[in-house]
Amino acid sequence: MITSSQTVMYRILSLQLCDALPIPSPQNPSLCITLEFVSITSNPYGGSVKLISVYEDGNNNLGYEILSLDIHVPYRWRAIDNVLPLPRDGRMMNIIQLFFRRGVAYCIRFVETTEEIDDIQIDIIDMVNETYIGRTIFPRERFMNTTLHLMDWNGRLSFAQLVKDELHVLKLDDHTKLKWAQTKRIIKLHCLKSYHKEDLITFHACDVSTLVFIRLDKKDNRFLCYYNINTGELNTPDMYKTGSENTTDDDAQLVAYYITQIGFHKAGL
Repeated sequence: MITSSQTVMYRILSLQLCDALPIPSPQNPSLCITLEFVSITSNPYGGSVKLISVYEDGNNNLGYEILSLDIHVPYRWRAIDNVLPLPRDGRMMNIIQLFFRRGVAYCIRFVETTEEIDDIQIDIIDMVNETYIGRTIFPRERFMNTTLHLMDWNGRLSFAQLVKDELHVLKLDDHTKLKWAQTKRIIKLHCLKSYHKEDLITFHACDVSTLVFIRLDKKDNRFLCYYNINTGELNTPDMYKTGSENTTDDDAQLVAYYITQIGFHKAGL
């Protein structure tokens, strides 16, 4: 996505169009925007690219708008109704992050506390029907006060933490009922050699057998790694990018870019 701070215009780069597709600005000033191809259950090749914009709706509350990119123009942002107000406890938001999987958007809000770690509050939006589902609070007490990784666990929102040579994962079992799993999944990472412990590792996704993570070594070389959690086999393709200072942001942009191109193709744009 290309933005202009002077004119507040948004464009999305599309290889299908060989151009940057202009889109209207949201009705409210956006804190962050993300997009994904939203499929239709009855037609896996049907659907549209949808964007969601998060904005501040006064008193530290959040609001949401959705825009669909399909063959129907002009494009128009639509507000999401019935969003729960946030508690008026005087605490400030430190970070907002959007996570988009399988037609569901998760707005993750990191809220300051008196401790060293933030509370994590999550608004859940059904992007297919464009409705607000509800809010859940991540049970942070089940983890230590160290780095958490936001993960896609087989299409479900999850958080993970590296504990020595184990990855501890807690997933949102049912987003419609705001229900977290009763227990954490623990994955033995036999692939973590001694030299890996000096590298920066970020975990991104896992399906039924393959864990995907990115390793940044001391020379700022990044490696996309695939680890079979059943066999312990590690596949590390060639280094794919070097010299990056912000691994997480660059990886997110790379993934979002490919999702956009696939979505444009499926939507016929």
